[in-house]
Amino acid sequence: MNTFGMRLKELRENMNLTQTELASKFNVTPPSISQYEKDVRSPDYELLIKIADFFDVSTDYLLGRTDIEKTNIETVAAHRTNGNTSDIKDVEGLKNLIRQVIEEEKNK
Repeated sequence: MNTFGMRLKELRENMNLTQTELASKFNVTPPSISQYEKDVRSPDYELLIKIADFFDVSTDYLLGRTDIEKTNIETVAAHRTNGNTSDIKDVEGLKNLIRQVIEEEKNK
């Protein structure tokens, strides 16, 4: 299972940022970023949201609750249909997909 620290480090490295560079973007110290990445400490809610916004991912993804980076409807639909969203042609089909995803998440 991915942890917040693992996700943060992966996202930071994917953007070729050092811990110091990332820390400066959020007005925290580099040791704070290091502790987040090692899961020694966690950011407060406000910072968590800022980090999610910065990396353009959901807080659930950051926290390791899902492997889907974004949770908007188009992303969920693409994930569930292997990128082929043409199968979802009407509102009722989309509603059914959303219900199915919610039910699967509840059962995890």
